[in-house]
Amino acid sequence: MTQESPGFAPVFTNFIPPQMAELSRKHLETLAAVQKEFLAALNKANRSWVAYLNEEAALTSNFTNKMIETRSIPNAAAAYQEWVAQQLELVSKQARDAVGEIQGFTKACSNILVNGERSAIT
Repeated sequence: MTQESPGFAPVFTNFIPPQMAELSRKHLETLAAVQKEFLAALNKANRSWVAYLNEEAALTSNFTNKMIETRSIPNAAAAYQEWVAQQLELVSKQARDAVGEIQGFTKACSNILVNGERSAIT
């Protein structure tokens, strides 16, 4: 006796109403878009920090070379003052970049909340 089974497709097709399937699809698309935006903000922050660390390493290397080559206290003091000024400039630039990154994260998080509320309403 061989009897063909109807399979799972008809059971599941009738199990989920089309409106619910469409709503779930929209939620997944929204989630994917929000995740993409959040990951882009993280990627931008990562690039900024790597650039900062590279600049920091270059400044320190340059300062070390100058200190090795110096032959007098006044020259060493001048090299140190230059290095401190460059460090302050770099740190202030990084602080401005960090504020921008925080704004990007905040925007991504607010989009998550706004899209979540809209999805709950619809």
